[in-house]
Amino acid sequence: MKIKLKIKRLLATGLIAAIILPLMPIGELKAYAFEQDNFKVDEVVLIRNFDRDQNSLSAIISIRGEYLRDAPVRIFTNKGGFKDLPASARDINDDNILQYRLSAEDIGSKLYVGNKEISLDEENMPNITSITTKKVEEGQQLKLQGTNLSQIYSGNIKVYLDRQGETDITSKFLISGSEATISDTRAKTLGQQSIVFKKTDEQYINFNPANPSVNVKINITYTYQDQF
Repeated sequence: MKIKLKIKRLLATGLIAAIILPLMPIGELKAYAFEQDNFKVDEVVLIRNFDRDQNSLSAIISIRGEYLRDAPVRIFTNKGGFKDLPASARDINDDNILQYRLSAEDIGSKLYVGNKEISLDEENMPNITSITTKKVEEGQQLKLQGTNLSQIYSGNIKVYLDRQGETDITSKFLISGSEATISDTRAKTLGQQSIVFKKTDEQYINFNPANPSVNVKINITYTYQDQF
């Protein structure tokens, strides 16, 4: 009797497993840890938001690829030192994506995932330090001051006005030293406008024999909210 009871329990357990397992998404069954010999990075996205007075509000960096879970990540800051990004600042830790919160001081010159270096050059991003007026009629000029504004001429940085839809104003962003004039402030939607700088770049990196030449996309976005 005891043997029959054990057999019935085993059959019941097997039946339950046979019913439940096919219903589970494949991704939930996989939990790869970081592997130096197999990992790769496909894209790095860095986003910073600033308030009306150009103060830093928040920043995140997302790293997309494969075999990334628990990967050691650090940045080399513009102050000339390495900084490990701690698990306490990590919001997402998956095989395919890592996401960290950054402080205002964490301006990354280079990003390191495992032992591989990815150039960010964030210290060369354009910054707004002040705006001459907050009240501008649609279509009027707007003057502002900032740093690294001439980097827009590098070709891989664009400028947008944003309020429920972006308007590319790169060709209307006229730079003279540390000052710039937006020659036409017409946008898709009336109301307070944010000024957005977007940098796109690509680098080919040899991660390991399994991923010898990966085209890594780097996207950096600075959003200055409700500037006029």
